[in-house]
Amino acid sequence: MHIDRKSYMPKCIQVKENIIKQIEDGILRPHEKLMSIREIACTCNICESTVKKTLGELVHDGYIYPINGKGHFVCEPKRKVKTLAVVLPHLSLVAEKGGNSNEALYDCIPIQLHYIEHEAFARGWNVQLYIYNNNAEKAVQCFEDIRQAKADGAITFYPPDQSINALNNLRDSGVSTVFIDTYLEGLGIGYVSTDNYAGAYEVTSKLVELGYEKVFYVTHHHKNIPIMARYQGYADAMRDHDIQPDVDVITETKILVAYEGHTRELYRGIARRMFDASKKPFAVFTVFPSMAHLLYRAIEDIGCDPTGVAIACYDEPWMFRDDRITLLKVIQPLEEMARRCVDIVERGASDCVLLKPRVVVGWDGSGCSVNEACVSLTHCGN
Repeated sequence: MHIDRKSYMPKCIQVKENIIKQIEDGILRPHEKLMSIREIACTCNICESTVKKTLGELVHDGYIYPINGKGHFVCEPKRKVKTLAVVLPHLSLVAEKGGNSNEALYDCIPIQLHYIEHEAFARGWNVQLYIYNNNAEKAVQCFEDIRQAKADGAITFYPPDQSINALNNLRDSGVSTVFIDTYLEGLGIGYVSTDNYAGAYEVTSKLVELGYEKVFYVTHHHKNIPIMARYQGYADAMRDHDIQPDVDVITETKILVAYEGHTRELYRGIARRMFDASKKPFAVFTVFPSMAHLLYRAIEDIGCDPTGVAIACYDEPWMFRDDRITLLKVIQPLEEMARRCVDIVERGASDCVLLKPRVVVGWDGSGCSVNEACVSLTHCGN
């Protein structure tokens, strides 16, 4: 045991730090006996009472344990609790079905976060949230904070393009990172996402198979990978069935908005255009469930009969049940996505996983098969 007699650091502290270093470096192994109090005192030229006090502190800190009449022994190594950083663009609330809210508040992020936390806690990880509120500069700072905090892993939703350098730095620092529900190409970072193209293609094809000759599409102006894949799946399915795509692009900055003011007029205009453009009941596929809710409100608002209309969207729209409308849902495997993400982080891997969503027809959670769906193709009057 080395003691620097010229150091200003007290010998008792040097003894303590020396023993801790030997334990952490594996020189002293679990359950190995330390030198006796007398041996340490003689070696370090300090009094036995000081050694006894030092060993007592090490017992209190969990490095060693005493056995009466035999001495002090090294404890099993402390289990390091790992930290999983989760980076979110926002954290909105999920409206309960049947409530009186005037807003379309359904959002997958809180649900996926719940599954991520459940999976991480089950593996003994702590979860630290970083929320950048859709601000690119804040996103960059979040990734830098995670790097400096030396987190053991990170899961990030929808990182902005401006954060590429920060993500590269995070990856190069050894923080195991994975994207969920999206990805940025060329970074060598793994991802777990819904196969958005396949889901959009399948639900659009089912609408055509159900007899809808007109399938509108309402999307958002953001051009991240999930949104672009959903549009491409819709467009390809329409063309494969020899039907011209018909698209409305919403330029609202916020996806989750109240049905009032400019938003109300915007969706009323879209609803009127759809009824004017189609002589038969039409179908509409929206890129987000919030849009399905807003469009349904607009159809009610303009006084058109929605009988026979089909509304399709990803996930669960916050809508009052209306059996005049056929509802199709592209259900993402949110729980499986979370499990795969945590697994990739834990393994330090860079797997790229696309999970196929499930398309159901019906208002309840399970839906029914397409063959069971009954669609009335009577005219909806203006």
